[in-house]
Amino acid sequence: MRPVLPTILCCGLVTAFFMFDRETETDGSFPVWVSTIWFMIISSRMVSLWFGAGGARSVDVYLEGNPVDRNIFLVLIVLSGYMLLKRGYSFSEFYANNKVLTILLIYSLISIAWSDFPFVSFKRWIKSLGNILTILLLLTSQDPTRSVVTVLRRASFVLIPFSIVLIKYYPKLGRVYHRYSGELTITGVAMGKNALGVMCMVLGLFLLWMLRGKLKTRNIMSLGVITTVFLMDIYLLFTADSATAIVCFFLGMLFLPLSWSGYRRYLGTVNRWAAITLVAVIVILNKFFNFSTTIIESLGRDPTLTGRVVLWDELLGYKKNIILGYGYDSFWLGDRIAALWDKYWWMPTEAHNGFLETYLELGLIGLFLLGLLIFSVYPRVFSAISARDGMKSLFLTFFLISIVYNIAESAFKGVHIVWYIFLLSIISVSIMVEAESPLEAS
Repeated sequence: MRPVLPTILCCGLVTAFFMFDRETETDGSFPVWVSTIWFMIISSRMVSLWFGAGGARSVDVYLEGNPVDRNIFLVLIVLSGYMLLKRGYSFSEFYANNKVLTILLIYSLISIAWSDFPFVSFKRWIKSLGNILTILLLLTSQDPTRSVVTVLRRASFVLIPFSIVLIKYYPKLGRVYHRYSGELTITGVAMGKNALGVMCMVLGLFLLWMLRGKLKTRNIMSLGVITTVFLMDIYLLFTADSATAIVCFFLGMLFLPLSWSGYRRYLGTVNRWAAITLVAVIVILNKFFNFSTTIIESLGRDPTLTGRVVLWDELLGYKKNIILGYGYDSFWLGDRIAALWDKYWWMPTEAHNGFLETYLELGLIGLFLLGLLIFSVYPRVFSAISARDGMKSLFLTFFLISIVYNIAESAFKGVHIVWYIFLLSIISVSIMVEAESPLEAS
């Protein structure tokens, strides 16, 4: 079958999704569209890559980036900042409610001073601010819940169906054959199988949250749409075969019900530190009994997590700047990345561990600030859901799986979708009104 017909049918299907799910009230304002565009780009792939402008993978290309993507991000950042100022939003209020996050951002900016590539580091820092600005656009709207749902719903209805079309009918865009092994990798609208997997993980948990609300309203058409998109998402999640995303998705399915109204009465007897305590106990037990190797092997995976463990050992050997780090988003540049690419055939561009990545970029000071951010915000995120449902249950789930995801991948910086939902979950606690979402009203 020629790809034109499936593309037209997919466009029709996406249109039908939006038409038949009219029960979900959406925000069509321009600021929400700006946030939608930002989120859909970081959830899929850079705009330049759709037109074959990515170029060959080389150290120089990775260093310089692409001017098309840079200009698009810059326009979105300027628009977001302008609209927030027009709304009269006070950034002193942001500092008052997010002190540790603000300090981490300022320290990241200061770290540019000792970076080997200060201009590149500065550009990447500015780009990372777009996450916060577009999130603030959503959370300072008249109805934050409706605005956030609108962005996630649009991304789900568009990116998931078109990923399937690209995989089946546009192999040059939706599939990649490994340059050395020749192994087929499924990418869909994303830049790789891990990127596709994490997109499906995030959107799948959102759709699961939506499903519960639809079951309560008993609107057959709307329920059918969400169920269909959710099943498509699950298909893509397992097709991508990203182990980290799959594990985090199932953990998210366990976290999500903890704050639903049916379980809310138990929250008073549950230690709000239970989730982090459980993670700590598992890590300690694994240190002595090494049961993770058995679990990983039973899943048909490499016990070294596809070379991650070997890479971690080598990265820990970089001790030039233990206290301060190499500067914000500066470690994987220049001679260092060239040497690592020569040694590792899979050409890593990250540490595949968010905490180790933070240590390399920002040193022990940055790692301390990240830990302080997690432990200072967690009680607030947990306490917020004990009063009312709304999106707080979803935000708590996003917060927890972001931490777990960063054990095997690096996502505590830049324009990574996991960093976005992590920031969304912690900033929302201080901004969003304590109103129940109509999707989860009891």
